[in-house]
Amino acid sequence: MTGFIIFFVLIGLLLVAVAIPLIRGKIKPNSWYGFRVRATLDNPDVWYPVNAYAGKRLLALGVVSIVFSVLIPLIWPSITLDAYAVAVTVIWIGGMLLILIVGMRYANALSAKTDKR
Repeated sequence: MTGFIIFFVLIGLLLVAVAIPLIRGKIKPNSWYGFRVRATLDNPDVWYPVNAYAGKRLLALGVVSIVFSVLIPLIWPSITLDAYAVAVTVIWIGGMLLILIVGMRYANALSAKTDKR
């Protein structure tokens, strides 16, 4: 179990590390890192705020996944390795899907707003 806990904590730390440059606006529009959708890639005025927005949520997901990776075995000591891995993976995938959905909505709204200027 300890190996899985370490693995999922490291994933959470990776999410935090990836989020910080996005939040700080350090990542220029590119084709491999950031919230890359047509609305953000077409307009730097959309890229930076959307990436900061998504980055904050990615940071939160990283912290949540770290906390749950450690707490689940403490709260439920008899959890099987498979159930633990599924639980933490569901949190991670659910969080990523939520970030994708709210990020897309924000990107489209901001893109529409900047197009009207």
